[in-house]
Amino acid sequence: MRKLLTGILLAAAFTTASAEDAVNGSDIAANLASGMSVQEAYAAASAACGGGCDADIMAQMQAAGVSVADAMTAAASVAFASGADVNAVMAATLSVEGVSQADAVAAVSSAATANGVSLSSVISAASAAGVPSIVAVQGASASGADAATVTAAALASGVSPDVASAGIASAAATAAGNPNAPGQNGTAPGLAGNTPGQNGTAPGQTTNPTPIVLPTVPTPPPAISPANRG
Repeated sequence: MRKLLTGILLAAAFTTASAEDAVNGSDIAANLASGMSVQEAYAAASAACGGGCDADIMAQMQAAGVSVADAMTAAASVAFASGADVNAVMAATLSVEGVSQADAVAAVSSAATANGVSLSSVISAASAAGVPSIVAVQGASASGADAATVTAAALASGVSPDVASAGIASAAATAAGNPNAPGQNGTAPGLAGNTPGQNGTAPGQTTNPTPIVLPTVPTPPPAISPANRG
C-alpha cells in the first residue's frame, strides 16, 4: 500500500524505458487492446511486479495513450481496493506534479465511488489537505456524480450550501470550457485574480463605460516685453 502511494507521487518522474524494465510480464498496451479496463490493466501490472512499480505503470499507461486523469483514477482505485485510507490517497494524488487540485479530487472521487468510499469523506480529505472547499466540491462534481449527491456529500462534510452550489456550478462551467469559472485554479468564488468590476467594467456591464474626456485649455500667447511694444 505504501509502495503504491509512493508510486503515485513519483509517477511523473519516470520514463517509458524504466516502465518496460520494471513491469515484468505485463504488457499494458496489449492488455488494454484486448479489452481490459484501465483499472484492470493497472491492477494486473501491479500484481505482476509485486505492487512496487506504480510509477512505472503510470508511465507505461501514458505511453499507451491513457490520460493522466484516467491513470490516476485507476491508481487510486487500486489503492482503495488494497485498503488504503482516503486521506493517504488524497494526499498522494494532490502531490502529483502538474495536476490541478480539482483534477486530483475528481480522480479520487471517481475511484472512491467505484470502491464504496463515501464522497463526503473525499471532500473532507481534500479540505484536510488544504484544498479550498469550493475546489473540493468542484472536483467531486467533475467526477460525474450528480448534483444532489455532491450537494449532500458537501453538506455532510461541513461545506456551506452557498459554497457547495458554487463548486457544482464551477464544475459545469469548466466542462463547458469557461476558463474563468469560479473556483478554478484554486481561486475563491467569483475571483479570477481580479475583484468584481475591474478591467474597466462595472458589475453587470458588458461594455466598457464611456471615458470622461477633459476639455482642452488653450495655451496663452507669450507676454510682450515693454521694449517691443509699439
